[in-house]
Amino acid sequence: MIQNYICFFLMCCSLFVHAQLTSIGSWRDHLPYHNATFVMEADEKIYCITESGLFYFNKDDNTINRISKITGLSDSEVIKIAYDPQSKTILIAYKNCNIDLIKNNRVINLSDIKQKPILGEKIINAIFFLNSTAYLSCSFGIVVLDVFSEEILDTYKIGEDGVFEGVNDCVFDGDSLFAATSNGIYSASIDNQNLSDFRNWRKQSNFEPPLNASAFFQNVAFFNGNIYASTTDSSNNNVIIINETGNWKLFFNPASEIQSLSVSYNNLFIILEASISIIKTDSSTENITQNISKARDAIYDKEGAIWVADFDKDLLKYNNSSFVQQIDPDGPRTMNNFNLIQNNNNLCVAPGGYYASMAPMFNSDGGFFYKNNANWTHKSIWDLEGTFDIVTAAFNPLDNTEIFLGSWNGGVIQLNNFLFTKKFNFHNTNEALDTITFSGSSLIRISDLTFDGAGNLWGLNSLVQNSLFVKTYTDDWFSFNIPSLDGANSEFKNLIIDHFDQKWGIIKSNGLFVYNHNGTIENPNDDEIQLINKNIGGGNLPSLDIYSLAVDQDGEIWVGTDKGITVFSSPELIFSGYNFDAQQILIQQGEYGQYLLDTETINCIEVDGANRKWIGTSSAGAYLVSPDGTEEIHHFTVDNSPIFSNNIIDIAINHLSGDVFFGTEKGIISYRSDATKGGDFHNNVTVFPNPVKEDFNGKIAINGLVKNASVKITDINGNLVFESFANGGEAVWNGKNKNGDRASTGIYLVFSTNSDGKETIVSKILFIH
Repeated sequence: MIQNYICFFLMCCSLFVHAQLTSIGSWRDHLPYHNATFVMEADEKIYCITESGLFYFNKDDNTINRISKITGLSDSEVIKIAYDPQSKTILIAYKNCNIDLIKNNRVINLSDIKQKPILGEKIINAIFFLNSTAYLSCSFGIVVLDVFSEEILDTYKIGEDGVFEGVNDCVFDGDSLFAATSNGIYSASIDNQNLSDFRNWRKQSNFEPPLNASAFFQNVAFFNGNIYASTTDSSNNNVIIINETGNWKLFFNPASEIQSLSVSYNNLFIILEASISIIKTDSSTENITQNISKARDAIYDKEGAIWVADFDKDLLKYNNSSFVQQIDPDGPRTMNNFNLIQNNNNLCVAPGGYYASMAPMFNSDGGFFYKNNANWTHKSIWDLEGTFDIVTAAFNPLDNTEIFLGSWNGGVIQLNNFLFTKKFNFHNTNEALDTITFSGSSLIRISDLTFDGAGNLWGLNSLVQNSLFVKTYTDDWFSFNIPSLDGANSEFKNLIIDHFDQKWGIIKSNGLFVYNHNGTIENPNDDEIQLINKNIGGGNLPSLDIYSLAVDQDGEIWVGTDKGITVFSSPELIFSGYNFDAQQILIQQGEYGQYLLDTETINCIEVDGANRKWIGTSSAGAYLVSPDGTEEIHHFTVDNSPIFSNNIIDIAINHLSGDVFFGTEKGIISYRSDATKGGDFHNNVTVFPNPVKEDFNGKIAINGLVKNASVKITDINGNLVFESFANGGEAVWNGKNKNGDRASTGIYLVFSTNSDGKETIVSKILFIH
């Protein structure tokens, strides 16, 4: 019977379009799995820590698998990882000293070190296992952790006369623990019952000149019966030293900085940036230089292959000293995301920025990144003629192959199909892009770009006489003076265009401006400018510190400040002489009322297809509120969701798929929401998942509907099962009938219509039990 249903479904469901969609309510990370720093083997998996993420390569099926809060980890920013083969436990240490144990596919979180108040720096530098006991080298000592009982057993404080040293690495030689510290090497017998007493640790001496007993020791390793350590000599040269019969002497004096020193399968690995030396037990040496760029760590696996964590080239594999494979997970180049710009399925990331003083960063690892459906591409500053600090981007609505980038120091750049076409500056814009002098250099500080409906490109240029500029669709350039509230040339931020073609811009620490060219860009004589401040009748802003602007589907202007949100409901009145003041949104909190998010700094506001507002704050995570702001639908924080940080830098929405992208200080993550942008007609209606299998218990999305459609679902006999309205262009069904029971096996019909019943469509869903 099920086979007959499936055949019938495939023959008649002509409206179903196969698409690579994600389930409503699901999360995806978009971390930069580049800049590898550490590598580890666990059974058939090779784990690799990168500057922003963690992944493993499965040698059995040659797959790359990302690991993050989305897959069950408790935190972000992994800094170290270790594996205990006896207990089959993986220990993950995070930058904030949080710890996860992965045992039997379970994640056990140990937050003791993270929560413990400690003066000074708190970081985990290295981990090694001894009989299922983990020794964590920390900036404040050695933490001893039992993975069976899942508890911390002790903390060893090390240093002379009670002056405790930071421990960078620790090793066991069969009798004693050796700790590499910021002020020498200390050792203690492991049989001592009170290693938490610093007096039971002995500082190593007997260092042959030019070695220094009180130098900074980075790594320590036990190999072939001897202790080795990486440090510097009295002339500050990088050296590897060896302890033979109680005396420390020079073993190796490399020409470059030592990245790490470790032992893997009874071989000593000395990692330099451009080469790896492997010392065998017979004292022979194997050198790896091919394809090495910025090596940070290396190991053997049990089959004898060499795996290298390379800061430039990610995870590298070698067999018999020959390069075999580069494993480079797809993702943005860095976790920097100053501005997110979405256009259809293209997500563009501007990773530049500026300091709080508004001075340029000159970020050389910048350029910009873009994601086209599934894949990420990076364009370096050299692809943009050496332009630093890209802070904004705008897609031409009349030609989506044409993109313009704004730089905080280098002007405006035109791209076609993401390839460099032209750079605009003072000389080729009819002097519309004026420059300032900073540290002897002439800079053009573009803070934002946006297109109007006619294809004119508008932008803001800070600290110049004419700050507002436009490139018309006929390629003519004009600029306009926007005086600030204090009369000086100002620094500007966001720029939006409302439904009346008025330009709204943020003046740093000075409120807003609204500019109206009255339909004559080339004639400034009829232009109008309104400065908006805190005064009644002058805007009624709750604060002059504005951080974000958005225009919603009703034409209202939403303004994010350091004291919450305020809304201009009638922007058409700005130049009318009538009251146009903004109003804060009053919400009910128990028996009392308060203004929406009035204690939060609002970094960004985005409007989804259902006219709901996604709000990013500087310290309280992300909110989704109803169209009028009075109802909270979601509130995502690091404590209740996989989101990486409560500091939301920017938000972008893919209105075709419903994916909401959150740019945080720790990278980008996306959430599949239940709203898309609807149109005047049904367009490419899809149902996901379809068919609905017996193990699926999530929400079913019906996408591509006419805006705010009325949706009814019936069984094949016409019995009504479910009815609702679309959020913009998407309706959601939980797969249950009116009695709350899961729909039985069969075909279900989806009837969608607009408000006057003229735009209709029928789709089909197959349920399989």
